[in-house]
Amino acid sequence: MRAYLISATWPVHRLTTLGQVSWVLTGGGSCHLGIFFADCTPEAIAAHSDPLIAHKTARGQSEVTWDIWYDSRPKFQSWQNPLYYSSAGTYTLYRLKVDAEKLHEACVRITEMRPKSKWYNRFNALFGGVLPFNAAVVQSGVGGGSCAGVTFRALALALTDDDRALTDDYFVFRTLGVQQVSCGHPFVPRRITGYTPRGALEALQASETLWVGNPIYGFPAAIGRRPRQIQFQVS
Repeated sequence: MRAYLISATWPVHRLTTLGQVSWVLTGGGSCHLGIFFADCTPEAIAAHSDPLIAHKTARGQSEVTWDIWYDSRPKFQSWQNPLYYSSAGTYTLYRLKVDAEKLHEACVRITEMRPKSKWYNRFNALFGGVLPFNAAVVQSGVGGGSCAGVTFRALALALTDDDRALTDDYFVFRTLGVQQVSCGHPFVPRRITGYTPRGALEALQASETLWVGNPIYGFPAAIGRRPRQIQFQVS
């Protein structure tokens, strides 16, 4: 089982009105960050076939994505769902060196909690994340975040199995090796909500904690790129 980051770009006219405004004001670039799972285990397939956490296109599929859906909540779906991953978009994937099964379990858990990406949390990213407009730590549930935010939290939860990944932005940054505010870096985002999809991808690529692979262009290319099986011959 393998896991990838998805960096998706769609024509601006296909975005929601809020998405168009956010895209323009934050400098363009990638429109979306999600996670793609390939070669899912039977247990993972059974989990993301639950209609409470998945679109109907994900049921029984061994390759699925995990994204913020149209209702602003995370959900599993097929990468071939034309209503979301249409032919109008371009999709770049990056292999993640993580336990894909644990990451899938983390995504299931977050989806079951039904966090909603609030429109007003986008103000953080509009100001480069430097001016925080929401708390960095919440007492329960899942902290604020858009597609980039839930991706950050799922990765941190999978790496640590620690519930602080759900509620504590600082814990997530430390776990993922994301640059935090310092005298030398005064203008990095102070909250998870301060990251745009493009900014989140670049932060993960710069991390010394999490390994992010080279770009792979398109889902079929990622599906077909299975790890080489090394055989040892004993003489």
